[in-house]
Amino acid sequence: MTKQNGFSKRMLSTGRVTSGLTVVEVLFAMVIVLVGLVGVAAMVPFAIRQAEDSYKITQGLAAGDNALGVFNSHSIVQPRMDAPWLFIGDDGTRAVATSMSEYYASEFNVRILANSPTTLLQYAQLQNETIGMGFCIDPMFWGAQNSTAGLNNFTKTRFPFYNENMPTDYDPFGDATMTYITTPRLRRVSLFDPNSDPSNPFWLRQPPANSLAAVSGGDLTQSVRAADNRNGAPLRAEYADGAGALLVSPTSGASVSWLACLTPSDSTPLIGSSMLSVATQGTLRLLPESYDLAVVVFSKRDVRDFNLNATTGIGATGVVPTSERLGFLIDSSAATPDAWNAGTFDITILADSKVEGRVKIGDWLMLSRNSSVEFDTGSFATRQRHKWYRVISVTGENVFPKTVRVSGEPWYWTEHEIKYYNRMNITPPALPPTAVTLLKDVIQVYQRSVSLQTN
Repeated sequence: MTKQNGFSKRMLSTGRVTSGLTVVEVLFAMVIVLVGLVGVAAMVPFAIRQAEDSYKITQGLAAGDNALGVFNSHSIVQPRMDAPWLFIGDDGTRAVATSMSEYYASEFNVRILANSPTTLLQYAQLQNETIGMGFCIDPMFWGAQNSTAGLNNFTKTRFPFYNENMPTDYDPFGDATMTYITTPRLRRVSLFDPNSDPSNPFWLRQPPANSLAAVSGGDLTQSVRAADNRNGAPLRAEYADGAGALLVSPTSGASVSWLACLTPSDSTPLIGSSMLSVATQGTLRLLPESYDLAVVVFSKRDVRDFNLNATTGIGATGVVPTSERLGFLIDSSAATPDAWNAGTFDITILADSKVEGRVKIGDWLMLSRNSSVEFDTGSFATRQRHKWYRVISVTGENVFPKTVRVSGEPWYWTEHEIKYYNRMNITPPALPPTAVTLLKDVIQVYQRSVSLQTN
């Protein structure tokens, strides 16, 4: 017998198979890694853009807060003795307004001259329409203009700068004398230039106009006058001094600009003919006290594309400015259950083919329509309604018509309109034509309800 142990007994073959990676497998793994690296590399520019957008939004939010601080500390949102507005008429007439009552008086006088009312009912209609008109405080735009001259269906005294009556084919250069769509515009106003002749007042010009409308993002802007800073609030001086020196010292930070829209609230009381007499018919019976304020903050803004240059401006046939674009919602396109009851809803925007069709997520737009209110039994007046919405979804190419989903207040009937329909026991019809204002490079729109002094 042969002695055996665990070390003396060996196996010539274990039966195990040893294997490795083939060249094909190595190449396949390298391809997978390469695809992953390419994907990561492709995300870098996207991440950079996202960071830039986030930075712009952050700066815009800070600048918007600064703008609100400016409004609160200097009351730019309403005319005052030391910061009067300048009413600018369609015919070029200009009037200084040191209070809301003076401003509305200028508007009312324009309507009286245009309509020549003879009865208390007609005066009551004009009074209701006057106090239902909104306006846009836009010193930067007016600072770049030398006159009030318009062209075709464009007018500088309105925001956006298009006539209320537009051709039914939406062509800004078309003939609106025969068939047209009527939608409201805000009256575009500015501040009075204290260096101009009071007998021939003029609006605030550059550079003070730009200094007023430009706000520093991230850092507060303080007046250079120590007396203005005694309360430590963010301030900005509105004007240059007598020698033309600016009275503002912006600190570092990204610079953005603003404009402000003010619209009397939907609940503004009505003026009946019984509230007037022959002695008082020419004086506004009451003024709005509650307003919807929207402060629009831009990352950059070109106010020079509205000009009458025959080769490059709107005087050139077919050239439509891109800074303020106008589209429309017609009939029931906005009258959907979502629009009535929800904070987000779809709209389809129609516009002329010459209007740039680019709309992206994050843009802001303003919806505007006329509201018909019954001030006497069977007698109606037209008031304006303007609301801002953020675009949260876009479908289609960069042409109109285009469907977008927006977020904001329901686009429905006003309080006065609902009361009328309920009293008459009728179902509200389709909403009237609605204008859509599209602006470029808007970072944020701050919307507030504010109360203003009438005197």
